[in-house]
Amino acid sequence: MSRTVRVRVRGDASVVRSALSTESVRLVESGPADCLVDAGPLSGDEPKLDEADALHVLLYDPAEPAVAARALENGADHCVPVSGTDDAPLVRAAIEQATDGTGAADQPGRIDDELLRAALDELQDVFFLFDDEGEFTAWNARLSEVTGHSDAEIARMNPTDFVAPDDREAVRAAINRVVTEGRTTVEAAFRTTDGEDLPHEFTGSVLRDDDGSLLGIVGIGRDIAERKARERVLAEQADRLKRLDRINGVIRSVLRDLTTATTREGIEAAVVDRLTDADLYRFAWIGSFERGERIEARAWAGEGSEYLDARPGPDAEGYTAKTAVRNREVEVVQEIAENPVADDWRAPALDSGFASAAAIPLSARETTVGVLCVYASEADAFREREQAVLRELGRIVANAITAVERQRALMGDFGVELELAVDDESLFPVGLSEAVDGCRVELVGSTPVDDTVRQFYRVRGTDRETALSATDRLADDAAFVREAGDAFLLRVTDDTTITRALAERGGRTTDAYAEGGEARVVVQLPPGTDVRTLVETLDARHGVRLVARRDQPSDANDESNRLADLTDRQQTVLETAFDAGYFASPREHTGEEIADRLDIATPTFHGHIRAAERKLVAASFDDE
Repeated sequence: MSRTVRVRVRGDASVVRSALSTESVRLVESGPADCLVDAGPLSGDEPKLDEADALHVLLYDPAEPAVAARALENGADHCVPVSGTDDAPLVRAAIEQATDGTGAADQPGRIDDELLRAALDELQDVFFLFDDEGEFTAWNARLSEVTGHSDAEIARMNPTDFVAPDDREAVRAAINRVVTEGRTTVEAAFRTTDGEDLPHEFTGSVLRDDDGSLLGIVGIGRDIAERKARERVLAEQADRLKRLDRINGVIRSVLRDLTTATTREGIEAAVVDRLTDADLYRFAWIGSFERGERIEARAWAGEGSEYLDARPGPDAEGYTAKTAVRNREVEVVQEIAENPVADDWRAPALDSGFASAAAIPLSARETTVGVLCVYASEADAFREREQAVLRELGRIVANAITAVERQRALMGDFGVELELAVDDESLFPVGLSEAVDGCRVELVGSTPVDDTVRQFYRVRGTDRETALSATDRLADDAAFVREAGDAFLLRVTDDTTITRALAERGGRTTDAYAEGGEARVVVQLPPGTDVRTLVETLDARHGVRLVARRDQPSDANDESNRLADLTDRQQTVLETAFDAGYFASPREHTGEEIADRLDIATPTFHGHIRAAERKLVAASFDDE
């Protein structure tokens, strides 16, 4: 297929123009050419043939054949003697012969200039070529599309003009490496005419002539915005995993501390110290909540303790700690500077260097014993997985506090005794005493079973059939145990009991009975118990009112001291065995029968009995 031959003339083009047919040959003034014609004026000097990629035709004066000879020696393809325009046919024949009647696109390995430019413009990458002075000599349309600069502007710019200021030094260094090493790659951002920075990866290679002289640098720029986004996501995930690993390490340390802590104060101090010592959080504190009143800090650690004095009162909107306790859920403010929830406490928080915050309720089952508040120096610090870990930490700490308070109760270290009246008919003893006239229901023992509580009641003032008929409507799991003189024993498994709620706050129930639809419960509580909050919490759930409060020394109850060393299970087994007539002579029920009622193995029953007897006997001799 015939192609148009591009011819560029050096010198007088008149004779060439008259020789060419516009259908097959086109004169070009600049840019790539298929044939270069030297048309003088010729003075006898050798022609300068500096375009190795074009076919050369020399027009010379017939009187100077030596010029033609030297031209042929220096690489000219054809030499034509020309006296004037009459020699135009000779010139046309030489050009056609030099190009073999075809354009550059028909020669193996050669691409038509227009086709090449069209191909480069279709690239999704930026293509560029600049000379040894840093001036752009070629580029594709993508450069203008990406940067917003016109072709005229690009022609006046140098490579560092296109990139963000922070990347210019790196680009200069990369250009130097290309010159010395031949090829290099650098990441930098295009700065667009709109001021947007678009990350690209630039790969450049050096261009040299046959003598090794530097001609310029050619290269491409590839958009790496998506890759950078993926890298940021992966880096963030890695950071989060490292952070979670550190948090898990802190929790393991806290668990070790909890195994040796014997007081609530010790637990709280260990938790806040561990959280801030690991540099996870800037500040941490634990507070106790009083309904309708200010949360008072009990323990704190880290930098920013001045916040505790500057924080708002309990009536402030968006009070995260109060909300966490009320909802029994982790509450998070990821950006203190922006989130409206932090309006009332933003200023003191920012002054203390806090950027994000989390409040974790210290809750176990139905009891909340306080709140843990932690603050980070960076925004968006508390992602979903971290919140889950902190939620679990709150549960662990709440259980530990409950355990030490319960242990203190078992040791007889009571500061106050309460007598409570309860009229919640959903509670088994209240409901049964309301349903059966003249019925009295006494609690004689209880033991936790998974997430429920198994309780034993002595029922008086009614017959077995009447009580069991009412029991079917009040409890899903209730069973007759045995007759006991003028009374009988019932076993009830339930997940809602007031004695369990009291035990979780460190209380020990010493007496509990119900008559006429109202129960009376006597409970001993450890020193420092927030009685008002406890009563209000129980009232909201079970309709409780305080009948009497009696302060007492820790050694006021000799019976409590004797039972101090018994575990909950040992005491329950002992009381159940006693009520079942196990210690009567002759025995009314065997150990195997009682173990079956307690849903434990017979050897386990005997083990608890022997341990309880040994402790009680030892306590009796110690008293003497």
